[in-house]
Amino acid sequence: MDFDKLESPPGRESLQDRARAHLEGRHYRLGPATEALNRALPIPVEFQADLKGQRFVVKCVDDTLDIGEAKFRALVDFCSNHHVKVMMVSERGVPADLAAIAEVLSVQIITLAQKPPPLPPKETSLFSTSHLAPVGQPKSNQVSLPPLSVPPSASLKRRSRRRPFYLSFAIFLACAAVIGWSAHSVYKKVKHNQMVMQENERIKTLSPANVTEQLRAGIAEARSISGLSSPIFDQNNFARMIPPRGAMPKEKTLKEIQVLANPGFRLGASTLLKAPDLDSLLSQVKAWPPLKDPATDVQFGHVTALEQEGNLWAWVYTGKTLSRSQQLDEALTGGGIFSLRCSHCEKDSTFEISAHATHLVSPICSHCGLATHLFGPDTEGDYRRACNFLTGFKLPESSIDKHRPPEGCTPKQDVMAHWKAILDRCDYEYDSSVDRDVWKLPSQTWEERVGDCEDTSILLTDALISSGYEARVAFGHWQGEGHAWCVVKVEGRQYILETTQIHTGAAGMRRIIKVGGEYVARGTFDRDSIYLRRNAANMSTLDYFSDNYWLKMDVKSNEDSPLPHGQFGLQPEQPTSRKQASL
Repeated sequence: MDFDKLESPPGRESLQDRARAHLEGRHYRLGPATEALNRALPIPVEFQADLKGQRFVVKCVDDTLDIGEAKFRALVDFCSNHHVKVMMVSERGVPADLAAIAEVLSVQIITLAQKPPPLPPKETSLFSTSHLAPVGQPKSNQVSLPPLSVPPSASLKRRSRRRPFYLSFAIFLACAAVIGWSAHSVYKKVKHNQMVMQENERIKTLSPANVTEQLRAGIAEARSISGLSSPIFDQNNFARMIPPRGAMPKEKTLKEIQVLANPGFRLGASTLLKAPDLDSLLSQVKAWPPLKDPATDVQFGHVTALEQEGNLWAWVYTGKTLSRSQQLDEALTGGGIFSLRCSHCEKDSTFEISAHATHLVSPICSHCGLATHLFGPDTEGDYRRACNFLTGFKLPESSIDKHRPPEGCTPKQDVMAHWKAILDRCDYEYDSSVDRDVWKLPSQTWEERVGDCEDTSILLTDALISSGYEARVAFGHWQGEGHAWCVVKVEGRQYILETTQIHTGAAGMRRIIKVGGEYVARGTFDRDSIYLRRNAANMSTLDYFSDNYWLKMDVKSNEDSPLPHGQFGLQPEQPTSRKQASL
């Protein structure tokens, strides 16, 4: 039925016009109900209203409109999920059952009394002068009736008997009306209280929290009967009521949401169950075979929802949760999703890397925008933590002695001897593949006698650390190009050791304070830690070892930190940020 085309009787304002005038008089801002809105609503509405930021959809209830309880509930549930309230305007009020439900669901009802119809034109009284004979003329057309012969005493007696009877009857009717109205009010109040109690009990019984508690108790009972240990339930709570006109997501979608919500969870088995009530659903869960399998990992979780038709759904699954380091190990060797805690802001972010390692990867925190870790691609096609490329390699003494002074050497001369030994043995060479920029281990570079900037820098840094010097590998840009180099602290001074002197023209140890402006470092690392810039890495630094410029990320403590236990709802969009890790 098209509610915008309802016609009102002649001389009578339409209910919509009166509703508009009523709301405008109370400072509501009104707007039309769009066609798209009415297509989405279970019941079409006439217009929208806004009062101090609170939105309403206004439904004018005409005498010809019949609203069922199911459609009424569906309209209210749909609007509440979109933070919109429902307002109903009628002339004679809505039926008692809908009014009770409306009060429970906080629906505003406005009753507009119809204006009384105009009085008919005043007619001439029957006792006007036109019906009286002219003065002085005989009333020949009037018939005189003889008076009724009744004794005066009998007339008075009859009149005295009639008055108490009518008066008593009127009093009786008044009392009956008062009693009936009181009884009706009491009945409506009792009925309303019963409906409120039933609604509250239904919400309490079928709430996700209650269903979750019942299912967990059933799972524990089923395993206890089979002689198995008590389960450890998934800390991530997926329980959520599906909105009206919605449907339970497919099992594949649930798995994807679950992995995004908890990247460390590894699903073992799962099932999607449906039942008309909680007892039937609980019986199905208890009969699920994996619950009684001793080989099943004793960690469970589930998601519950209430469909529009009233059916209960449950997605029950088993599995285990990996630690941060286990997640990262899997992703580095085979690709995938993992979570990291940022050392700068100490917030968690979710990342994904590809299965085939090709270039340096520095994940960026989705909260503060700074680097959170550093991974390099090895020759096997996997990723490694940057500090894991320093394996404790030590140069042969014979190679170093060739460049040491015979009478003994200072620490600076000893560092120069390590540097020259690597330059004499290893030639500078780009990676053979333009699509991959792999990092070699120190032993590989030494044995193959070739390597690019990061290969020889890793080799020199590892050798200096093995000889007791404080050295780090730095990565970033040299004169705008991607580059890696070695930095070392000797006798309180910091030096840059360039292992690609053919590429850069460097011929010896250079103090950072003199040539550091050519280098812009994004991060450094040694065998145990990765050092991240405390601000955007777009400027050079003259100090590679100060805590004022570099934040030490202890790899072990960062990856062993507890996993988050957040709550994620079932949404059509992804509930967590999955930002591709990139250089």
